[in-house]
Formats: sequence, structure tokens, C-alpha cells
Amino acid sequence: MIEIVKNNSVKRRSRITGIFYLLVILFGSSSEYIRSIVIVEGNVSQTVANILSSELVFRLGVLSDFVMIVCYILLAVVLHSIFTKYNRTLSLLFLLFTLASSVLLCVSTFYQFSAILLLTNEFLAWSQLDLHTHVMFSLTKHLYMYLTAQIFFGLWLLPLGYLVWKSRKFPSIIGILLMLSCFGHLIEFLIYFINPEYKSLSYPGLMVAMIGEFSFCLWLLIKGIKND
Repeated sequence: MIEIVKNNSVKRRSRITGIFYLLVILFGSSSEYIRSIVIVEGNVSQTVANILSSELVFRLGVLSDFVMIVCYILLAVVLHSIFTKYNRTLSLLFLLFTLASSVLLCVSTFYQFSAILLLTNEFLAWSQLDLHTHVMFSLTKHLYMYLTAQIFFGLWLLPLGYLVWKSRKFPSIIGILLMLSCFGHLIEFLIYFINPEYKSLSYPGLMVAMIGEFSFCLWLLIKGIKND
């Protein structure tokens, strides 16, 4: 009876973890998509026009980011409770990386929201040029703060992937893909900061990251953690 209860508890935590991971992916992807259709790189006037004409959509994108951040923190907390018995130091390390990334993502999302506040504030006595300049500066700060968060968003996957691989509770390939995902995010950060024109070079690494994280998410939802 005790063994059955224990097994059910493990499966329940697996499902909860998988749900949080799926929510991170869904809300994160939604906010990314909304930004891609609203923000036009190199075209200030069109970007401002898109924000004003699709203000509700843009606000929903900001809200999606905040929901994603909350789910991301909860995901890390549950994963920490699962893996701490295998290596307390590494499980604490990926939890700290998650918190660092979450703080940066919150600041980044605030910069994105500040663009809406600037455009909808009737008391600002700025010229159109000044207003557009401040809006684009807010969006630029959002972009680079978001990219900086990718450092820690990548780093958390390295100890997590190692624990997934070392614990033998999941297929080894998932742990390896998660560790490789770390470098995919770090390469994206480096390429964008060195020369954004070559950002397409980071796409293969990001594809590996997407496969690794989505595989881990699906395994948690469908198969769960192997029993001890």
C-alpha cells in the first residue's frame, strides 16, 4: 500500500512538472509570436502604428510573458524537489539560475509594457519624433534585457540536463539534449551581441534546444519519472 501511494505521488509530481513546462512553452511562444507581428525591426513608424492598432493584443503578449515567468519559477521549484536527492548542489544551482533569469525577464517585460504606457499617456508633451524615439528605446532595452536573460535561461539547462542524465529516471538522450540546449541559448546571446546580422547562425542550436525541452516536457506528461 505504501509503495502504491509513493508511486502515485511520483507520477503526480511528474504530471505537475510537465504541465508547468508546457505552460512555459505555450505562453513563451505566444508572447514571441505577438512581438514578431507587432514589432517591425528597423521601422519605427510601423511598429508604433501596430502597437496602437493592436494594443489589446500587445498587452496580452506582455501578460503572457508574466504568466510564463511565474510558471517557469514554479517549474524550477518542483524540479528542484525531484532532483535534490540526487545532487543537492546542482539542483540548487539550476534553481538559482532560474531565479536570475526570471528577474531579468521581469525587467525586460516591464520595458516592453513601458512602450504602451508612453504611447497611451495623454499628458506627455513630446513631439512625435521624441515619442517614437523613447518607444523604440524601451523596446530596444526590452530586447537586450531579454537576450541577457537567455544566458541564465541557457545555464539552468546544463545542471538540469546532467541530473536528468545521471539520475537514470529518463532516457539518456533527453539529458544530453538538455545539456546541448544550454549552448544553443548561449550561442544565440553571443551572436546577437557580436553581430545581429548573423543571428540566423544560432537557429540550429535553438532547434536542438526546442527538441530537447519539448521532449523532456512530453516525457514528464506522458511517461513520468521512473520509480526507484
